[in-house]
Order: sequence, then structure tokens, then C-alpha cells
Amino acid sequence: MTKILATQGKGWYETTYQVPDITDRQIRVRSVLTGVCSSDVAMGKGEFGPLPLHCMGHEGLAQVIEVGKDVQDCQVGDYVATRGEPAFADEYVCEPQTYVVVPEALPRYILEPVACALNCVGYKAQTAVSHCHIDHTPRMLIIGTGFLSKVICQYMLTQKPTWQVTVWGTYHKDYFNQLGVEVVDTPRGEYHWCVDLSPTDRIQSVQMAQNGCVVLAAEKHPKLLMDFQQWLWQSVSVVLPSPRASGFHHKMAQARDLIHKGVIEVDQLWSTPTPRAQWPSAFDQQGQRQCIRF
Repeated sequence: MTKILATQGKGWYETTYQVPDITDRQIRVRSVLTGVCSSDVAMGKGEFGPLPLHCMGHEGLAQVIEVGKDVQDCQVGDYVATRGEPAFADEYVCEPQTYVVVPEALPRYILEPVACALNCVGYKAQTAVSHCHIDHTPRMLIIGTGFLSKVICQYMLTQKPTWQVTVWGTYHKDYFNQLGVEVVDTPRGEYHWCVDLSPTDRIQSVQMAQNGCVVLAAEKHPKLLMDFQQWLWQSVSVVLPSPRASGFHHKMAQARDLIHKGVIEVDQLWSTPTPRAQWPSAFDQQGQRQCIRF
């Protein structure tokens, strides 16, 4: 039995969790750092869910304390970035392909949110965009100015430098301006690639190019109602990225490597870790992304 942070949609609280025995292919880990996602904050407010206890917390960084006899990709004592769950527990079990070994126990190696950003611009989206006829500068619109948007901008600027990237949002304009990315109050013209990271209905007012690609990466509150007439007429592809996709483990490894090489810089995007004893303050997100140190 171990401690865990949990919610039923009326705020977060501490309770207990029975950690299951590991199988031959699983590992058991002890939490070191866990990121607090905006979805965790929303779940605590009752805006969706709640998820079951064994899914509480998905942005984990932990130390391996037990490995199954068939595990070959890590050993006891290694630090691993995990997809959880439950990463809000002091200890938990990880399934195969839900973790990668990292060099240090630092917030930069909480890889799940970085991998989510890379997943938004991954193979499926890039394949869809490749069918779009582009006779001028390719244009991407990112709806939202949070953590994922910042990571996607860094990725596009280094890996897809021919693309003109625009962000539609309100906050963190100084950050995007330093990258050389324009932040707009209203989108202008048509876009070949749109990544929607916002819970609002703003995507409905975006004009997409013929054979363009829309990446829907956020739940909508309230629910989105649209007839898809424009997207059907424009033959727009829709991609729904998920950390439960079969290739997400590869995205976590890619995130680790890009961060290690300095291609993506996330240190300034994380707050100072909140000590475990002061965990309630980590759910009061303002500006930087919060994490809890266990």
C-alpha cells in the first residue's frame, strides 16, 4: 500500500493505493517527479472524468526499484520517464513500452508532455500534410499558447524551417516573439496545417487549404458542434493524436534525445518543483508548468 493523490472532481486529496505485483515484463518504480497537466487541473474541477484511481497522474519521472525477469531495457536504480499511470502515487507499476530510461532526475526529463507535442507533428500529420499542394510558403497555425505550443514551435523552427508558424492565443507573447513566431488575435488567410491545443471552438473559424491537415489535440468544453461541410469540401485530413497510440514510446525516446542534444529546450518552461508535502499548490497553475517532487 502506498500514498496517492486523487480526485473525484471536487478538488484533489491524498488517499492510499494498492500497488499490484509486477509480471515478468513489467517494472515497479518509485516516483521522483510528476508533472501537473492542465487536464489534471480540469479533472479536479469536475470539468471531465474523473478517471479511475489507477490512472491518476501521467507525467512521471521515477526510479526503478524492481524489474520483471524478462525486462531488458532498464535495471534497478535507473531513472525512467513514464507515461504513468498512476504517476501521482508514491510507487506504481509500468507496462512495457510506457517508459524510457533518462540520464538524470530533472524536470526536463518529464517526457510525456514533450512527447505529446511531438505526437501532434508526427508521422500521421506529416503524411497528411504531404498530400497538400503548396505553391508558396507552407503555413501552420497553432491554437493555444501553453507548454505543448512552445515545444511544437521549437520543433518546427529546427526541423521544418521552411514553414511559417503562427500562434493564435493571448498569453506568453514574449516567449514566442523571442523565437520569431508571430502571435495573432485573429487568424488570417488559409493554413496548410493547424494544430488545435485549445478547449474552445476557435477551430471552426480557421480557413484550411485544400488537402490540409487539422490536428485535434484537446477536448472541447463545451462540446464542439459542427457539420464539417468546409472540411469535406476542402478534403481536409483530421488527426487525433494520443499518448496511447502504438508509436508513443518512440516519441518519448525522441523527446529525450532532442532535449539531451539541446534541440528542444524546456528548462524555462518548468517551475521549481513543489515538495510533496506542499502538493496542493502545484495544482494552482499560473504561467510555468508545475511539477511535484516526491
